[in-house]
Amino acid sequence: METIYLLLGIIGFMLIIAVFFFGGYVILDFLFSRSGGDR
Repeated sequence: METIYLLLGIIGFMLIIAVFFFGGYVILDFLFSRSGGDR
């Protein structure tokens, strides 16, 4: 049982990091493409 909870915790942690990284990248790209319209 403990192994399943540990696996779920690691997977959930990686998913949260991936979501934050992807969301931050999309938001930064959106802001930069709007503020600097030269590319």
